[in-house]
Amino acid sequence: MYYFTPVEIIKTISLSRHSRLFSVPDTSKEYLLISATGHPYTEEPYRAESYAMAHLSEGSIYLQAGLNSYEIESPSLITLAPSVIRSFRKRSDHLKMDIIFF
Repeated sequence: MYYFTPVEIIKTISLSRHSRLFSVPDTSKEYLLISATGHPYTEEPYRAESYAMAHLSEGSIYLQAGLNSYEIESPSLITLAPSVIRSFRKRSDHLKMDIIFF
């Protein structure tokens, strides 16, 4: 079940926060590159301070982006702008993807 919280309380996640969510070192650069074999599956809707591009090479996820819901299976390329409210849910146990936040 998907839900949305009032717009004024939707969190915005920084590059530093993304590095902590994925347990990778924060390089303090203007981008963050992650090779993930799992996802923190933040079901609570949020925005990001950066653009995101992800190559899902194995597995699948559920993505809520704006008012649209998607079942994304590999191989797929996912792009999200900072203003897009998004949330993720686990769809498969095995997941492999490369993500760049910039």
